[in-house]
Amino acid sequence: MNWSRKRRVTVLTAAGVLWFIFYLLDYQCPSQYFFGIPCLGCGMTTAAKNILRGEFSQAWQANPGIYFWLAAGAVWVAYPVTGQNPVRK
Repeated sequence: MNWSRKRRVTVLTAAGVLWFIFYLLDYQCPSQYFFGIPCLGCGMTTAAKNILRGEFSQAWQANPGIYFWLAAGAVWVAYPVTGQNPVRK
């Protein structure tokens, strides 16, 4: 198993774990849950949960920054798969 395949397996496993935590367990922000106050990233957890459920407009309302992180994650995953740096040509 080469490095890029290991990375893909790791990313897919992490995505599966996140899907399980957010979608099946109905997970909340830890700061909100334990302290009752929203953290600086609040809305990101809700946005991620909404994206996993396919509710894209609600994800935008919760925190529009989630789409930046999705794009950054796609670049991070695409680089080892294609072998080309998507930022520099």
